[in-house]
Amino acid sequence: MNMALSLQIVVAAAARAAAAAALAGRVVPNRAPDAAPAPVHDPEAGHAEPHAPDDDLPPLPAGAERIRIPGCGYLVHYPLDENIVAVCPLHTDCKKKRTLKSGNRAGQGRCLGFLVSWLQSGSEYRDQKHHVNGFATTLPKRQRARQDFMQLPNADHWATKERPKASEEPDEPVRFV
Repeated sequence: MNMALSLQIVVAAAARAAAAAALAGRVVPNRAPDAAPAPVHDPEAGHAEPHAPDDDLPPLPAGAERIRIPGCGYLVHYPLDENIVAVCPLHTDCKKKRTLKSGNRAGQGRCLGFLVSWLQSGSEYRDQKHHVNGFATTLPKRQRARQDFMQLPNADHWATKERPKASEEPDEPVRFV
């Protein structure tokens, strides 16, 4: 891994830690007292962090849509393939893809909570291989991730991309494989 990439990863992890500490009301060591707090997504406040324009992201194919998950990465919807890809900026080529089609697997087609939970966990993994292959989550984490996501502007539009809920199915599937 080259030095510049290593530095980017360390800086991103430090920024996440500072943002989490700011939300929790803790003081972050080695931070100037007059420094402005890092912008974060605070679901309780109902607003998303300001962010740079999408000019810094790769172009999308026709019909595809992207939504930023503040402090975590972004989701891309590919309507022709009927899937959503989560892209983690902390690791090189770090992506996770899930279908929007119903199927035989538990929770298949209702993947927003899972993918956002995966993005939120990025700093817990040292590299792409471990983040992509070693990730495991729980129902409460997926439920919280879905709640966080639904606070974002345009989230309702994105939720309609998932397969419709089955009768009596909660917003976040109890089982997800």
